[in-house]
Amino acid sequence: MPLPFESETFGTPEEPVLGMAVRVTPALVSELIVQLDEPPEEASGHAMQSCPLNEAIAASALRLLAAMTTPDEARGLARGCSGSSPIAS
Repeated sequence: MPLPFESETFGTPEEPVLGMAVRVTPALVSELIVQLDEPPEEASGHAMQSCPLNEAIAASALRLLAAMTTPDEARGLARGCSGSSPIAS
């Protein structure tokens, strides 16, 4: 079920802001939690929230965005995604 999400950020030419949304199904979340070696930390009580990226997630996001700049790689990524292609029209 899609949920509305709104956030306000302020970027500058010196410190731009990059936003990224990752959509996962409740079934996938459950599957991933079952595979964890340790139980997750206590939930914040929010269905979703914005948060700063740690270095590992930021590096992964940058690699994904770099791959999406190449049409062949973007089409390959789209095959693994449900819904629309990750290539912006």
